[in-house]
Amino acid sequence: MKRMIKRDIILERPDVQWTDISNQTKAKRLLQEAVILPLEKPSYFKNIRKPWKGVLMVGPPGTGKTMLAKAVATEKNITFFNVSVATLTSKFFGESEKLIKMLFEEAKTRAPSVIFIDEIDSLCSLRGEPIVILGATNFPWNIDDAFLRRLEKRIYVPLPDSKGREELLKLVLRNVDVQSDVDLELISDQLDGYSSSDIVVVCRDAAFMAMRKAIKGKTVDGIKAIPMSVMKAPITKEDFNQAIKKCQKTVTSADIKKFEEWNDIYGSSV
Repeated sequence: MKRMIKRDIILERPDVQWTDISNQTKAKRLLQEAVILPLEKPSYFKNIRKPWKGVLMVGPPGTGKTMLAKAVATEKNITFFNVSVATLTSKFFGESEKLIKMLFEEAKTRAPSVIFIDEIDSLCSLRGEPIVILGATNFPWNIDDAFLRRLEKRIYVPLPDSKGREELLKLVLRNVDVQSDVDLELISDQLDGYSSSDIVVVCRDAAFMAMRKAIKGKTVDGIKAIPMSVMKAPITKEDFNQAIKKCQKTVTSADIKKFEEWNDIYGSSV
């Protein structure tokens, strides 16, 4: 079982920088305050200022919660435990409890550590462990009140705003050619309501457009003869327009309203 923990859920050094995550300024600041600063300034975080027992990141799918967790671990060279609910739950009676206990023992041995549990709403029976948990969920309303109280710091990770979308476009497109007349601010406006992962899909699809045009109607031999410069032609405005038409946003207005209402009640105010 211990070998399984080492093999499946320990990533000793994630390589995700804060700059790899566009925008999300508030979420970054709250995570740095809740996780990084207590490690940097332990003498400050005592008595009334004691560190948070648990941190919960809440938001729609594809907003970067896992990336934020990995950035936390990278910042302080922390041992990162990337735990899935499937790993922690067992069909054999008693095995889950043993696995959880062993996980926390391993985390203490490898401290400083971050235990990141995605889809933590599926693991609401986990209580009373003396280690800070960094959790993420797309369904915070499924977490029972007793478990939620253990996750004292709740951070809303929303869809990217206009600035965040433009920053993400620049980040994703940094290694490909884009025609000079492409206005990323305008593209950002067209992507209002798209999650970060939705925007990545749009960019990938747009980046394939030149290749699709080049190979259309050609035989295999004809495709082999196409110069790489043609395949990698700069992305155009029309490429983006076609990609946006094909790649619809995955988060609805009703979804956002539900998250915002939950955050108004349970979320961290600063």
